[in-house]
Amino acid sequence: MIGINNLLTGQPLDEVKEDLNSLKDVVCGQQAKIIWMSVLPVNPEIFRREILSRSPNVYLPSSEQIFDLNEHIRGISDTCPNITFFDVSDSFMDVSGNLSSEFTIDGLHLSSAGSKALAMIVGELSHEK
Repeated sequence: MIGINNLLTGQPLDEVKEDLNSLKDVVCGQQAKIIWMSVLPVNPEIFRREILSRSPNVYLPSSEQIFDLNEHIRGISDTCPNITFFDVSDSFMDVSGNLSSEFTIDGLHLSSAGSKALAMIVGELSHEK
């Protein structure tokens, strides 16, 4: 789950992608197996209430930015044999495509239920790979 913090600071998406490309180049030179997971959607309503109300210098990433970032991560992961990409975002979306309120404490971070669901999904995906 890399890249969301960059978007939260207002870093332009193209720069985030460049940073991820550089990170991928470093990771590809290593022996370790790496799992990159998709960036989860946010819940804008809860995010505005819980995060933006206290931290006005944080930016709310759009669904389009997150989707685009995930597609980029998927693409660069495919070019490196020791990176496995797990797309977990669909499992956390509500009917509107936002992070489901049952899985978040503030519209961005996972609740205990969200963390448990993530652990279960990653466990299942790890066994499939």
